[in-house]
Amino acid sequence: VRAASCLIATLPHSTNRVPLITAARQMNPGLRILVRARYLTEEKDLQAAGSNWICIEEEEAAVALAQAVLREIGATAGLPEQLELRLRSDLHRDRLSNPDSPKRQPFA
Repeated sequence: VRAASCLIATLPHSTNRVPLITAARQMNPGLRILVRARYLTEEKDLQAAGSNWICIEEEEAAVALAQAVLREIGATAGLPEQLELRLRSDLHRDRLSNPDSPKRQPFA
């Protein structure tokens, strides 16, 4: 971890993620930490622990299911993709408008 440039954490249980991220951040302050979480409620703690990017299953599933519904009902070409952009934009705007919501940092 001390010599790594990135850490990808995909632990199955939320109770194990924060201690891992905290320890990794202490060992390597410049480490880019990407983490998978199950629920939106985990985001704040993961961000506070030092995550740079968080992929939230609950959010990704919502987007994928909405796209699938549109495809199943025969939505016009491009509409599922437009919906994805709209959902992600709305989720991002909600985070920005909520002062208690952690802000995601782009992975660059």
